[in-house]
Amino acid sequence: MSTKRIFLPICTPELDMPALEAGVVVARKFGAHLEGTHIQASDAPSAEFATSHLDPRHYTEVVNRLQKQKRQDAIATRQAFEEFVTSRNLALSSEPIGTTVATASWEELTGDPGEVVAVRGGAFDLIVISYPALGPASTPPSVLEAAIFSTARPVLLAHEDVPARLGQSVMIAWNRGSQSRRAVAAAMPFLETAGSVAIVNVTTGAKQGPEADEIVRTLAWHGVKAEAKCLLPDRRSVGQTLMEEVRNTGADLLVMGAYSEHRLRERLIGGVTKEILANADFPILMAR
Repeated sequence: MSTKRIFLPICTPELDMPALEAGVVVARKFGAHLEGTHIQASDAPSAEFATSHLDPRHYTEVVNRLQKQKRQDAIATRQAFEEFVTSRNLALSSEPIGTTVATASWEELTGDPGEVVAVRGGAFDLIVISYPALGPASTPPSVLEAAIFSTARPVLLAHEDVPARLGQSVMIAWNRGSQSRRAVAAAMPFLETAGSVAIVNVTTGAKQGPEADEIVRTLAWHGVKAEAKCLLPDRRSVGQTLMEEVRNTGADLLVMGAYSEHRLRERLIGGVTKEILANADFPILMAR
């Protein structure tokens, strides 16, 4: 399946620029559609709060003021979005224009951002968000969790430095587990257009499944020339080893399965996914 419809949730009054830049690069790469969705949480005071904290005469005034500010923010954000995408040669359209024209559109929704992403994200080919720790305009952690655990769609995590040719050099973090297999399948549009593909396995023996050489053979049938590299565990963690290998090889995209351990276990003691999300400085395509 090709990448043709990209979901870009925007959860703050400001544009999430790393995710927006990555979304534009991918849309142009595949002649795809980038759908910017501005998700505004409802922040009007509840009736109970109003009764206990506000003079009832002022309640309507407070609500109206909040709604006016939100509307102004939405208008400014939409204008900035449309100016940016058109400056990058994306056509503004909510319907397909042929099969190779990169397009973009805008939508505004109100609700809990995580819930909106969980409900809508599964309809897209790809979800693009930024690392949760990139600043006030970045994606809330709840959105990352919803995208990974509730949509069954690949998630592209953008860092501040988005390569102009994202996916030219791809590294696959292979651990033989089911999440890795799904990540490779989800990444096929990127793998088929990459200049180089490396499959790196840190041979801990923790997972059962195909060896990296078998994935090289499978990719060859798709016209993808890849090389396998097996690394012995050492004093470094698996996450450190993979991140250093990305930097050593010059890869501009890491493909990996997300949260191969139980989610609660990952939260309590950490894991490869958690470590890489906390320390990486390159784009990551994740699937689970």
